[in-house]
Amino acid sequence: MQTNKKAYITVAQLFSMLFISRLVVSITYSGDVANNTNIWDYIISSVISFVITFILTIPMYRLFSEERSMNVAENSYIMLGRGGSIVISIIYALYYILISTYTLTVFINFVSNVINPPIPAILLSFTLVLASCYGASKGIEGLARASSLILFGIVISGIFIVISLLGSLEKENYTPLLYNGLNSMWSGVMYMISHMSSISAMAMLVDRSKGSLKRGIVMWNTSIYLMIALIIILMVGSLGDFLQTQLFPLYTAVSVAKIGTLRNIDALYLGIWTMGIFVKISMFIMITMDCTTEFVKSKSRGRYSLLIGGAVFILSVCFSKTEIYNIIFSNWCLLLLMLLTSVIIPSLLFYVRKFKVKGMKDKIEV
Repeated sequence: MQTNKKAYITVAQLFSMLFISRLVVSITYSGDVANNTNIWDYIISSVISFVITFILTIPMYRLFSEERSMNVAENSYIMLGRGGSIVISIIYALYYILISTYTLTVFINFVSNVINPPIPAILLSFTLVLASCYGASKGIEGLARASSLILFGIVISGIFIVISLLGSLEKENYTPLLYNGLNSMWSGVMYMISHMSSISAMAMLVDRSKGSLKRGIVMWNTSIYLMIALIIILMVGSLGDFLQTQLFPLYTAVSVAKIGTLRNIDALYLGIWTMGIFVKISMFIMITMDCTTEFVKSKSRGRYSLLIGGAVFILSVCFSKTEIYNIIFSNWCLLLLMLLTSVIIPSLLFYVRKFKVKGMKDKIEV
């Protein structure tokens, strides 16, 4: 297995990238996955998901607590040999490509169905993927620095959006929680947890970070669900029952909001989304390349990033035009793949390591 010199970032930078990655999911919540549920019940869903997310990070945390210097691909090479490493690396690479494809597909659907820009959505998406490939080829240090600046811009833009929506909140829109039963609550939990791909991304990123992993996970998880709760409060309070009819409800709420004489607040929303997609796809293309360093020479990373980006772009265009989108990107499918890459494989590697260490100790004692 190739051993390339690693570049390192801080835990704060790592979880800034992961926060932005999850932000993209939250602000692009689509009404087509709501299934006529009461989004206000998602407040309870966010509390439950907050706890579940902590539980889901335990296998990854335990694995890296044993050996912080190796990612999952390198761990699998040591624990399972070359064959096992190839299988696990391919699983993670395919999952990362799938998540990138999903992210871009949602963007294409949004631009095509809501914005109707003067230039084709396909061209916009192609440009975005091309920029993401460039970001991925620059490595984790460059992407982390860019993410820090982007996060600052997102926070400032988010403050303007929150202020603009506060004036349109109506307390009558906040109906009693669980008024129609538990279905909406569990639907929200399923949506939030199934889209938690950031945990799987940790498998290829934690080994490149320095600092307290435990503190980073706590701050990251807490900030994510505070953000989700705030988005739910703003969407429900400003749209009420109208929320159920909108394909992208947060955008609808932002598009009619204003601050004094300042209009076109939706431009800030689009800016946040576009910057978030850039960070997310760049990050996932980068770690897809890291999964397969055994097969690709380091000098060809730029061309390899274009190859992965091209696959993401072609798949996104195809999925956005077919019914297969609803199957591959269903909450159940995403949940099973997330559990495989976030919980099952890290747990397997952790216990194989424990078994091997115990076997070595027994031999020494004999």
